[in-house]
Amino acid sequence: MSSPSSSDSEAPGSDAELLTIQSLEAALACNPADYTSHTNLLASLRRAKLRRRLRAAREAMVQRFPLTEQLWREWLEDEVAGASSVEDVDAIGTLYEQAVRDFLSVPLWQSYIEVRRSMRAVLPH
Repeated sequence: MSSPSSSDSEAPGSDAELLTIQSLEAALACNPADYTSHTNLLASLRRAKLRRRLRAAREAMVQRFPLTEQLWREWLEDEVAGASSVEDVDAIGTLYEQAVRDFLSVPLWQSYIEVRRSMRAVLPH
């Protein structure tokens, strides 16, 4: 049997967490408009540190629902933590722009400005 995290290079979460993820993914396959299953899936994938699957789940959710400020902040924090190139910084900038269009928030704007400034300073141009 193949692991549900075989497409992720990160270490998978616990077996119980992976079963929860599989169950939530199955629920969303049957009912993609289930907001609670989306948010639970994001939380489970984040705990399991399955970055690629988490990004894909976030992208699927944002296609159906406007995200809350907290969901945007978590997504942006995760992307910033994984950034390692100028291209990543640019992608994060695009994600911040999407976030502030989706959820008008002064703290998100402030974070965007701070992150842009700090990441440009430490990464090569």
